Amino acid sequence: MEAMKIGNFIRETVSGTLVTKTCVSACVFILVAGVSKTALPSSAIGLHRPYFKPETYSSLSLNEAEDGYAKVRNATSKYLIDMEVPKAYIEKMFSIASDEVYFLSDAEKNRLLVSPSAYSEWVRAKCGPPTAKEWELFKLKGYNVFAQFDDSPPSDPDYVVFISKYNQSNACEKSLVDDVRAQALKKYTKQ
Repeated sequence: MEAMKIGNFIRETVSGTLVTKTCVSACVFILVAGVSKTALPSSAIGLHRPYFKPETYSSLSLNEAEDGYAKVRNATSKYLIDMEVPKAYIEKMFSIASDEVYFLSDAEKNRLLVSPSAYSEWVRAKCGPPTAKEWELFKLKGYNVFAQFDDSPPSDPDYVVFISKYNQSNACEKSLVDDVRAQALKKYTKQ
């Protein structure tokens, strides 16, 4: 539950998340909250169903345990759906025992690390970032965005136009995020 509170804070403040090594259990709830989610290629993301402390769970009757677990499952599922986690991952999470871990493949990690739809479309509408087709053409020409920082950056007009659009949209997105974050933080700092 605490991880979901942290995740809601991350989403409200339009923050990004990054996995550098291993992310399992509560970490996954925090990871999926980011409006941008990144995992290093060597990192691992693992799923399993929520864990209950044996000393708490063992004192319950079966009916009480079922009721308690249903509440946790419903709250967990709602949170993950709100964070736009694909249903297949939610089902996978609940299929793995709490003392085991299912590690996502690289392809599964990539599907999990997608920005939320509303956020992506909002930024697209307000900032006009390069389209998927423009990115494809950019990459086909062998370009990368970091070449702009080289001692002799590419001077090809196609490169210059793309980088200009890319940098303008990034500055626009940063401004939007700063505004939303400032408003969200007022709620937490009670200003």
